[in-house]
Amino acid sequence: MQVACLYIHNLPVIAELQRQPALKGRPVIVSIGAGRTVLDASRSDLKPGMPLSAALIQCKDSTVLEADMSYYEKVFEQAISALETA
Repeated sequence: MQVACLYIHNLPVIAELQRQPALKGRPVIVSIGAGRTVLDASRSDLKPGMPLSAALIQCKDSTVLEADMSYYEKVFEQAISALETA
């Protein structure tokens, strides 16, 4: 049996930039949940799990997007498929 681990750093942000190219070069925050916590961000000083309000204090000009988990799963599956066929 072969086992592999694939971790794509900032996958939600990368996926959103593919979907919305106009956001390239701008700070982006992807948030999740009713408490609106950061899932991912384009800036390294914004950490997953931090409250969105705290992230916006540090980066007021960010574009905030609601997480689209089903879309991120599709992007991840496409990456897996591309590796399997390579």
